Amino acid sequence: MRLSDRLPGAHRLSHGIQDSCIAMNDKTYRTGRVLAWSCCLSSWALLVLWMAMAINCRLGLGHWPKPMLENYSSTSYQWLEATAFIVGWFAAIAAGPVCLVTLIIGCRQKSMRGNLWRVALYGLGWVCLVCAMRFDPTTFSDWWFD
Repeated sequence: MRLSDRLPGAHRLSHGIQDSCIAMNDKTYRTGRVLAWSCCLSSWALLVLWMAMAINCRLGLGHWPKPMLENYSSTSYQWLEATAFIVGWFAAIAAGPVCLVTLIIGCRQKSMRGNLWRVALYGLGWVCLVCAMRFDPTTFSDWWFD
């Protein structure tokens, strides 16, 4: 038994919801998808920036930094560190709620599989970042957290 058979006027309600989803133009839909994927990939971007900071520090000093002994500061390193701070803030604080809002608003999403892939990629990015910091074979992580 359909909802429209049980409730008078229910067919108008269901058509109204469908019409509002269809009325969303393609630009809005694409913007929501781009925002959702940027939230998903923000933890991976932070991992890439972490690696770029380590490589910049290694190339700038000529050796891996020694914790509590060296202070490295170059213009490129400061830009990388500021960018990593902004991306890290977005990945840690804003990406979760923004992704949730895009999932709620994205009523044209045909399957939940894409949404689950985004959540899995976001979580896997954080796992890889924590592992890269925890099991760092160099002294960069110790130096940076010092």
